[in-house]
Amino acid sequence: MGDDGGMPTASFLAGGGYEIPCVGAEACKADLSMWQYEDGTSTASLEISNAAGATIWISTGTLTSVGVSNVVAEFGVLAEAGLAASYGCTDLSACPETTKVKYLRYANDAGEVVDHRYAAGDPSVPVSDVSAGWGRVNGFMTNLAGCGSGGSIASDPGCVGGDLP
Repeated sequence: MGDDGGMPTASFLAGGGYEIPCVGAEACKADLSMWQYEDGTSTASLEISNAAGATIWISTGTLTSVGVSNVVAEFGVLAEAGLAASYGCTDLSACPETTKVKYLRYANDAGEVVDHRYAAGDPSVPVSDVSAGWGRVNGFMTNLAGCGSGGSIASDPGCVGGDLP
């Protein structure tokens, strides 16, 4: 149990998502976070929101042991790559030519969250370094949006799901 005797303590493991230009109250951000609990359980939460930051829907799931191993390995490679914080123009309001900003996050050995943002399709993006992590994040988002289950993640009972932006 956690320090307060209640819920188990969680540590941020990894995550990512994307943003597209926002139009009114429509969904424009998909954010996936993966957490590892002291009891060995690992979960994922997908939050879809709009320009005002209002949550449109959230779905959660539980990572399998294979899923945890994959995340640790793929984001470990990302951490070892020594990437810059951003590639291309990642400010949607300042760069009308950017139609999607993708991002990946992970906790480093000191427990600090490291964030890498990049303009989708920008030639400066080190595709070989971000592909595995982005593939995992995108797959988990698709799974949770459709309330499905696979070899690496299972949507929780009562899954809401919905359309990705």
